Amino acid sequence: MTDLVLVTSAINTRFGKFSPEVRCSQTAATLESIVEKMPTADIHIVECSVPEVLDEHIDYLKNIANFTLDKWGTNDDVVNISRSNNWDLVKNYTEMLCTVYSLRKLDYLDCSRIFKLSGRDVLNDHFDYSAHDGAPVAL
Repeated sequence: MTDLVLVTSAINTRFGKFSPEVRCSQTAATLESIVEKMPTADIHIVECSVPEVLDEHIDYLKNIANFTLDKWGTNDDVVNISRSNNWDLVKNYTEMLCTVYSLRKLDYLDCSRIFKLSGRDVLNDHFDYSAHDGAPVAL
């Protein structure tokens, strides 16, 4: 059994102050920190961008880490939510919905643990991977 790290991401968004290029570099830093602190974990990116993330951004990220990817930017529910002008609703609802959709697709029952990070989070020096050994898994 391995650990699964879900990384929710929205590289393309009409909300926020960062360009897609900056958001992509922030997601790259997230991946780098996972590879450093959790080298045996499986990484799965849950991409919520509407419009969909560009292939060039995905290719850039693939140079940093091996990961699987779900792109939900053409999903009818996600597209409809993205039409709202309420950035908080769009961000939170889309992130939760896309995470649920991805978990339904993944065989996560074979994981010993699931970690969830956002594409701008990094595991810093305070993260102690061994502190999670033996932690109970609730399904």
